[in-house]
Amino acid sequence: ALTYDELDLDQVHAVRRLAWLDKYPVFAEHIAVWEDAFERRATHFIMTDLEQLVGVARFNYADAPSLRSQFKHAPDMVRFVGSLRSPVGVISRLSVHPNARGRGVAKQLDEARIAFANAQNCSAIVCEVKTGAHREAALARLGFTPVENAKPYPAYPFPHVDKAPIRLCQPLFMQLDQTASK
Repeated sequence: ALTYDELDLDQVHAVRRLAWLDKYPVFAEHIAVWEDAFERRATHFIMTDLEQLVGVARFNYADAPSLRSQFKHAPDMVRFVGSLRSPVGVISRLSVHPNARGRGVAKQLDEARIAFANAQNCSAIVCEVKTGAHREAALARLGFTPVENAKPYPAYPFPHVDKAPIRLCQPLFMQLDQTASK
């Protein structure tokens, strides 16, 4: 079952912790940092299998000023988001339980968030992904493209823990066709 609704964020964080533990232990250790200003205002999409939570993903609305603030570490992205009509969808925090990987959970959560953004009349969807990762290719298959002239930039998810970036991120976007939803 795929749904979005108000839910227990502890369950969401538990799936995130399991999903990231083997790849980025620092993420799992500092899961509380993931409770940013957007967490409680977000629409969280969840996927269950036999009543067990197997996938979670976050969707937020944003206007250009809040996007500029959110992506202040990426100057090319800041320039780009200033050109977008509000509202803009922001997808983030996709996590799939290790036992459910390879079963299309991520794709279904992405497709649900894209459909939701269209239904909410968003002009575009933006996100950032680790460069060269499987995730970047998966989003490209759904229609996401790199932000024009945007260079990958270092991500410092937990600067208070580690001063070195753990990855380079690529900003991506998808322009939405508003004629299809009318």
